[in-house]
Amino acid sequence: MKVYIIYGKTSSSHDHWYAWLADKITACGAECTHIALPNPENPDYVQCKQTLINHQVQCDEESIFIAHEFGVLSTLDLLSAHLQQGQQVKALFVISAFNKMLNAKPEYHQFIQKIDIVDEIIRSNIEQRFLFLSNNDLDIPAPVSIQLGHLLNAQMFEVKQAGQFRAQDGFKEFPQLWEKVEILLKPTRAKFVQASSLF
Repeated sequence: MKVYIIYGKTSSSHDHWYAWLADKITACGAECTHIALPNPENPDYVQCKQTLINHQVQCDEESIFIAHEFGVLSTLDLLSAHLQQGQQVKALFVISAFNKMLNAKPEYHQFIQKIDIVDEIIRSNIEQRFLFLSNNDLDIPAPVSIQLGHLLNAQMFEVKQAGQFRAQDGFKEFPQLWEKVEILLKPTRAKFVQASSLF
């Protein structure tokens, strides 16, 4: 199984809950790749798309995508394009998700105009879809995330007082997310444990 954690480059792989989650994932025997999208404060659509291409992102039944805030936009755009031929992806997790222009995020307006999110493809070709939102995100109103969740037909989970699920909001760990990811990785963990016992 291969897991991608996708976010804006103002964060690093050591920020928030990213490294904590990656350690959990690799301990199960799965691969984990961090993708930091360039210049999220003034994002360029072509640059972000090229970043994903450069990472040779694998879109298949052995892939899980975890996208946070700005990373959600590029991830949904990527999957909408790559899954048009009928490929299947194991799961998608979106956190602090939005797909509309927000007054609090004017820097994303041009980017949002260029992305192409095909909700029917996301619903049909991704086996499981999850959305995490907070009731006190000052930038991304809960109704915006909920509307996107309905569009994707995602399982939605509200975490009280979670802000934008960042370290400054108390999220250096994200057990609610890991609880769902761990279930998907159980077959991988079983194979990993079995292989380890041979040595």
